[in-house]
Amino acid sequence: MQLDAFELSLVYPVLSGPPVVALDHVNLTVRTGDLIGVLGPSGSGKSTLLYLLAGLKKPSSGAVFLDNQDLASHNDDELERRRLASFGFIFQRHYLLPHLDLLDNILLPVQHNRPQAAEKARQLAGELGLDVDLKRRPHELSVGQRQLVAVARALINDPVLIFADEPTASLDSETGLRVMDCLARQLHRAGMVVVTHDFKILHQATEIHQLRDGRILA
Repeated sequence: MQLDAFELSLVYPVLSGPPVVALDHVNLTVRTGDLIGVLGPSGSGKSTLLYLLAGLKKPSSGAVFLDNQDLASHNDDELERRRLASFGFIFQRHYLLPHLDLLDNILLPVQHNRPQAAEKARQLAGELGLDVDLKRRPHELSVGQRQLVAVARALINDPVLIFADEPTASLDSETGLRVMDCLARQLHRAGMVVVTHDFKILHQATEIHQLRDGRILA
């Protein structure tokens, strides 16, 4: 697997005043085995970069290629199927469905063989230190525990690309390092982009880039 971003930019027009540049000519390559860390403060464009890399937003200019195929050549349905089958997402907010129990939340991306996937979900929960009954509902958990459920959901389909947006922000330091260890164990079959303001969680990164005002610093 290889993901390539070429001269990726996102610009928002403004009715009065200059346009807002959210991302400015970013180039990035992610291969299987890569853990790419992107460091930057709030508002630097970290989340925007993830959304563009995953095809969740369309760039104003530039392109993203997955295994030499331009994401822009796919229609929305094709992109959605590709993301569901091949991508794992960890967002700043957990986005769990309150009417589903924890197990069903983890299994949301699973299309086939749910009994086997349910066993894997329990295994992931154990690896992440989520020592709770998976038949509980999200409102019964702490914010940190909900984030662990979201991490398990991101990994349940064995994605080849993992996009993580501040994955440890709501976790204590010990749990955060456990999460990063679990993510690093996926690198034998996946590439990963982790955006964060916390340098400490990137100790296993293969590359670290600084993002400021939408630009990757040389």
